[in-house]
Amino acid sequence: MGKIKIDVIRAVVSASSLCERAVIVLLLIFSASAIAAPDQDSRLLVHIDVETTGLEAGYHELIDAGVIVTTIDGDIVDRLFLRIMPEHPERLEPEAAAVNGFSVSRWRSLEAIEAAEGARALNAFLRQYSTDRQLIFTAFNVGFDQRFIMHFLKSHNLAFNTFFHYMVLDLPSMAWALGAKSLSGDGISAHFGIPAEVKDPMLHTGETGAAFNVALYQAMLGQLSSQQTGLVIQGEDQDQD
Repeated sequence: MGKIKIDVIRAVVSASSLCERAVIVLLLIFSASAIAAPDQDSRLLVHIDVETTGLEAGYHELIDAGVIVTTIDGDIVDRLFLRIMPEHPERLEPEAAAVNGFSVSRWRSLEAIEAAEGARALNAFLRQYSTDRQLIFTAFNVGFDQRFIMHFLKSHNLAFNTFFHYMVLDLPSMAWALGAKSLSGDGISAHFGIPAEVKDPMLHTGETGAAFNVALYQAMLGQLSSQQTGLVIQGEDQDQD
């Protein structure tokens, strides 16, 4: 079995803080793509952001979803945007409308589709990748987005685990390990030097949210890459048994 070069091990041991050690460990994980198992290329990240009529999945409803598929290196493969007319618009919370600008008349003017049609579109989109790829659900507010996507799929006789790996990626947790000690989109985007997500409710959608997620993921990869001096793992650096 190959062994990581000794200076990498020394770097981990000598790191003066847990944060520094976390960064080095993340470097090792991402650098390991150079010597990855053959099936690693089959993994894709599915960056998802949703807008809803409120906070409670099962009572409130999905009204739009942005989906962007990327490689683990952050390259965009495909994207989908769904704008969905809820069955119970009367359950809309004012706070939700202030974020996403929902109204029945506006959604009609934007040609929102029925939920069943949206489910068919999402099913077809995910199936074209999940048949021979491992899809990893990735989000900024992963608990919230996952709950609504799971309920949306289940309500149309589809199962989350048909498409996705059981583990998910939470972007703020990843950013925290890289030194962004904030849980807000504005704070994290400022740390990595990327534009904050659009806040105008007339422009803010799941599509803009998913695009922000991808930009953040790419920025984190960029930071890791810039810190890889002396830590890059290459084939010739491996000792073979």
